[in-house]
Amino acid sequence: MNFDIDVDISLEPLSLDHCEQMYSLINESRHHLASYLYWVDDVRDLISCSQYINQRIDSRQPFSQWYAINFKGHLSGVFAIKLVNDEGIAEVGYWLSRHATGFGIINKIIAQAPSLLQHTPAHTIEFCCLDQNHASISVALKSGAVFSHQLDNYMMQNGQQQSLRVYRKIL
Repeated sequence: MNFDIDVDISLEPLSLDHCEQMYSLINESRHHLASYLYWVDDVRDLISCSQYINQRIDSRQPFSQWYAINFKGHLSGVFAIKLVNDEGIAEVGYWLSRHATGFGIINKIIAQAPSLLQHTPAHTIEFCCLDQNHASISVALKSGAVFSHQLDNYMMQNGQQQSLRVYRKIL
């Protein structure tokens, strides 16, 4: 099911039909994305991009939903409800191409999250942000999420050991 967020932003279910455009988008924003997303270095051609897409749409996580983000008619990134756990917490994930940052796209999508989650037991949205990803932390805070907890030394990314900061917003 497609979702119109506003006149410029829409979501459509992520599919292999997005592969060629997605690969180009990842390449155009590779340096920007690789700073905080572990999977970017693994997407090196159309085959690995199709694997990236398939791993997400076939994740088999409870209530997972993966969407292509269209901004002003162009594929601009991915938004996901990665899963809804037994406690009713929906973990969200997203990325935007360089050309789509700075327009409040993710916050506008998050504002519509109750519609995306209406057929799930979710009552809380969870953002998991590497501690050096200030843009994602800002998105979480602007959405009304509050700091919940931190997992220290979560992973090595961008040449630095980083902790994972978790923010939650009650719907």
